[in-house]
Order: sequence, then structure tokens, then C-alpha cells
Amino acid sequence: MVAARPRTIALHLPSFAATERLLAFAVPLAARFGAKLIGVHVLPTVVVYADATVSMGTEFIVAQQETFQADSARIESAFRERTGAAGVSHGWLGGDAANEPTMRTVSERCQASDLVICAQYEETIPAAAGYSPDEMVLSVGRPIVVVPAAGASPDIGKRILIGWNGKREAARVAFDLIGIADEGAAVRIATVDGKGVGTAQALREALEVHGLKVDVIADQAGGATTAERLFACAADFGADLLAIGAYSRSRIRETVFGGTSSRVLREPKLPVLTAH
Repeated sequence: MVAARPRTIALHLPSFAATERLLAFAVPLAARFGAKLIGVHVLPTVVVYADATVSMGTEFIVAQQETFQADSARIESAFRERTGAAGVSHGWLGGDAANEPTMRTVSERCQASDLVICAQYEETIPAAAGYSPDEMVLSVGRPIVVVPAAGASPDIGKRILIGWNGKREAARVAFDLIGIADEGAAVRIATVDGKGVGTAQALREALEVHGLKVDVIADQAGGATTAERLFACAADFGADLLAIGAYSRSRIRETVFGGTSSRVLREPKLPVLTAH
């Protein structure tokens, strides 16, 4: 059974410094799927803090706005040049947030796509953008591929590791990957410390119906975190994509106590397919 490929892909481009590596990942992927690639960039809003110790005059604010506008123009130009040269169907959603939080506007512009590609957070992204991949995952409601800051090959979908805990979010992403996986792709379902082990075989059988070659392993974290073990399992498998459900626990609990989702999204070692 062949699943439908993504036909529209939203690519969030948060800064010019991150644009080249994101385009290097997204453009070949869109070409491979025959998908329309939609570039998304929203101008960060200059935030003025009411702090007596900080002076933010009009000149500073205007200079920041001009910097963001120049960055936006360069991002759009690079996007159109790369997609045009590759013959990839494309669209552009730019502009400002119109008094809304920047990331809320970004998320709204990505919602009408089959797949979203975004960046790992890095220091080149302006703080005023309020960007985090966590926010994207929680707000967009679409499957998302997070690209590592070091960049990654767009040749994904041949060997996929699923981090399985038996939760709703993990089930969703396990079936989201069917449209991305190559026909006959090798898929490994990894459970850590027994979480989800009772349903892992049922998932294997369900994915095999779609022509995927699936096996299951049960891993033990030992003294490592679940995120560290999943990255290690992915490396052992030679995975080109890690698929995990995001935030099966609340984001507050993950922030306070730590959790797999936040750790994987903060420091991905390979492209991560995720959804909430």
C-alpha cells in the first residue's frame, strides 16, 4: 500500500543565517515528492522593555526594524532563487505579525500544509522572533521535521527509527511517517525501559501492511536519558530520520523535570519527525 506523499510543504525560515542549510534540506525533498514548497518568514517585532536601566530610543528601534526588513528581503530572495533554479513549485508567505506574537503568526501560516520543516533553535535566530521548535510543534498541529543546526541530508525515509512509548502522540507520528518513507523502507521501533513494549508488536504489524520492513528492539536507558538512548539507537541503526511523538507529558512538567521531547528538539543529532 503506497501512502500519499506530502504535496504542500511549509518551510519556516527564521533568519538569513539559517536559510541556506534549510533550503539545502527542503528544496531537494520537495522536488522528490513533487510538492509545492511554501516559504514562511514573519518579521520579528522589536520589543521595548519598560526598564529604567535600559534606554531604547527611537533610533535603536528603527535600526532594529531596518535590520529585520533587510534580513527578510535576503531570505525571500534566496528562497525564490533556489526554488526557481530547482524547478520546484513554490509560494511565499512573508510580512509582519500585525500586532500578534510572531510565532503565533508563523504557526497559522504553516497550518495549511501537509508537512512543515523548521530549524533547531540556534543563536543566529533573533530573540525577538520568539522562536522555538517546541512552540511550532505545540501550535501548528501538523507533522514537523526539525533540521539540526549542523544541517542534514535531505535523503530521508530509507531507514527510520521510531521512539515508541505507546502514547497517542507516538502513534500519530508513527503513521505520519508513512507518507515520507520510501517504499520498502527499513523501520525500527525502539522502546526504552519497557515503555510501550506491550503495543510495539501491534505497531510493527500495522506498519508492515504499508510495505515497510519493520523490527522492534527493547532498550534500557541505564544511566542515560531516554533522548540519549534514542540517539544512540538511531546511530546504531544508521537511521536517516528519528520519529517521536512530542509532549505526551505537559510542557510545564518537561520544562521543570526534563523530558525526552524537549531534549530531542533542543539538540537533534539527525532530522526529527515529530507531532503533538
